[in-house]
Amino acid sequence: MIQSGNLAELRWPDFSTLRGFVVTFYEARGYSLTWTRERAPNRQTDALVVLLQHADRKGLNPEDHDGSRWADRLASLRPLREPSQEDLIEFDLAMTVSSMRYISDLRVGRE
Repeated sequence: MIQSGNLAELRWPDFSTLRGFVVTFYEARGYSLTWTRERAPNRQTDALVVLLQHADRKGLNPEDHDGSRWADRLASLRPLREPSQEDLIEFDLAMTVSSMRYISDLRVGRE
């Protein structure tokens, strides 16, 4: 998924401009999942999702960071449903790309 620079479940699926940063991020972690622990979102994930959902508080559009999609994504990882490894990988990549876009938009703005 990283090599393609595309994740269909994102509002803006093409993340090829961030691909190098994404590769560096995951290489540094041995390509382990960052945003989940024991197949569930960790505290940092929950906090970051709140930031993405309320990006308008920083003058950004929450939908540019998949704001309305995070509740369903989080629900899909809750204990009532056992997420597959692919579900976890897609969730992790979506979190990473969305957080990188959010940070970039805060730092340099949107076009």
